[in-house]
Amino acid sequence: MLKYAEFICVVCLLASGVLPFAPSAARGQTPKIRHLLIDDPVIRSPPLQYTVSEKLMPMWVIGLEKGDQELKCQLASSLILAHDLGITEFGETLAAVGREFSSPQSTLAVRLSMAKTLVAFEQRESREALASRLKKDGLLMAVVVEPALARWRYQPMGEVWLSRLEGYAVASPTRLRLAFSGLTALGEQQAAKPLEEIVFNTSLRGGLRIDAARAWGEIVNAGLEDASERLAEKKSPTQIEELAAVLLLRRHASDQAVALLKTWGRHPNPALAALALQRLLELNPDFVLETIKENIVHPDANIRTIAAHALIARPSQEHIALLGEILNDPHPGLRKHVRFALTKFAQDENLRQTVIDQAMQVLQADRWAGLEQAILLLTDLDVKKAAKRMAELLDYPRSEVFITAAWGLGRLRIADTIPALVRKAEQQAEGTRLDRPHKDFGLQAESSQQLAHVFEALGALDHKPAEPLMRRFIPKNAPYMEESRSAAIWALGKMYAGKAHPELTDLFIARFNDFASVVPEIEMVRMASAIALGRMKAAKAAPSLKSQYEYETATAPISVATGWAISEIENTEFRVIDAWIQPRSNWVLEPLE
Repeated sequence: MLKYAEFICVVCLLASGVLPFAPSAARGQTPKIRHLLIDDPVIRSPPLQYTVSEKLMPMWVIGLEKGDQELKCQLASSLILAHDLGITEFGETLAAVGREFSSPQSTLAVRLSMAKTLVAFEQRESREALASRLKKDGLLMAVVVEPALARWRYQPMGEVWLSRLEGYAVASPTRLRLAFSGLTALGEQQAAKPLEEIVFNTSLRGGLRIDAARAWGEIVNAGLEDASERLAEKKSPTQIEELAAVLLLRRHASDQAVALLKTWGRHPNPALAALALQRLLELNPDFVLETIKENIVHPDANIRTIAAHALIARPSQEHIALLGEILNDPHPGLRKHVRFALTKFAQDENLRQTVIDQAMQVLQADRWAGLEQAILLLTDLDVKKAAKRMAELLDYPRSEVFITAAWGLGRLRIADTIPALVRKAEQQAEGTRLDRPHKDFGLQAESSQQLAHVFEALGALDHKPAEPLMRRFIPKNAPYMEESRSAAIWALGKMYAGKAHPELTDLFIARFNDFASVVPEIEMVRMASAIALGRMKAAKAAPSLKSQYEYETATAPISVATGWAISEIENTEFRVIDAWIQPRSNWVLEPLE
């Protein structure tokens, strides 16, 4: 178990937002790798845009002016919800909210609701009115209003926050923290002295001293080196004092500060070391590179992340080799970030081959995390020579690798991999049957995902000998999961692109039209059927497609797929609408229409 002080250190660091990633569990997660079913053609739902009746806002104004306390509070919450939904026309409602907030007859509950609304809508013109209620309405109002006033840099609050710091002995911790944030936002230099008193007052709570140190270090960007050393050079400094010492240097750049930060960067407490290294990274990545060998393999994920950022900031062949090793890192976010960086480096012709060589080296190893990232990277770079190894990895024991390998082969499309793909398709066709008992349903689902990618790869490679196997997946009662059934239909459509196969056309029309039975067809299967019919230019399917295109919800992927299929059959241009307009109702107060 962490000691209390250690726990505070970690919590404060994560809350501060200065570190790129917070540590996470070591177990990897398979990335969201899309199926060709939604990438070829591109099937994306249009964004949903809500509208409301033109009579709604005038009615809300009346409710805000004449309703009871409960209705007014509910209307304030409804305004925030409407704002979050993207509705932009509010008429006179915000003016009514402002009047209700300032009304002498309003209750505290109503004023709080109105204040939350004004803050949510960033109503800066209401800042004087909001500030005027802070003294009378107490801490509840302060928690709502003061962060907004700080964000808006409302200068008149500076004196209030300063006086609160000067009387810190009797102020509540919550009010003090609000003052810290406000004075930091204002950059108020006069706060330095009271903040110093709080930081060095050992009778106060440790968390409060840390927050004061953070504010002090943010406000003052030079001259705190001696104060930092005083905290750290105590006979037995607590971890609270050590953390405060590092926080004081948050904006410092002097030679003395750099020397201190380098010392802290080697501290055995990884929370302190990470905070120091982050500042060194900001000042000059070369400072972090001085200890790169030890930091790149550090047990703490934050320190490894900072080391990776330093390497990324200074691309070279040597650093790319080190970044290649990080593709195996236990932190999934760090692995992904490094892969993106390497992909970007590969756009530079001077670095491209180095990136490819390093990724191929990782691909030849046997560490699942690195294999997964190397497949993704090499596929994005369209490195054809990686296909042979990916074919071998179809049998890898972890799904993160065997699914991604199948996905990669579907993008690289190398004919020499067809035998491996066919073998895996036949194996998984038996292994994923739903009419047979399975010890591990999760593995069965993952195997079905792989089979879907394998079918898509065979379809993209136009391997027609696989047709009899894929046909087994078309019927509604086929004992297979939806991903593999949909992929089989997509692949068959790809094989017969521009050549409507009579029997397949009838089968796909039947699957597409099965939406009103007692147990309707799975939507993904219907979508794949529409795409296959469109790709085959099956004119016979046009009436069914047109009929359902009018019926389907325009925001649904199947509607986009159906519209695309119609355009393919009729040789017309298809464009997804920019946004689907949807009326929004069921408000707490709305007109009867």
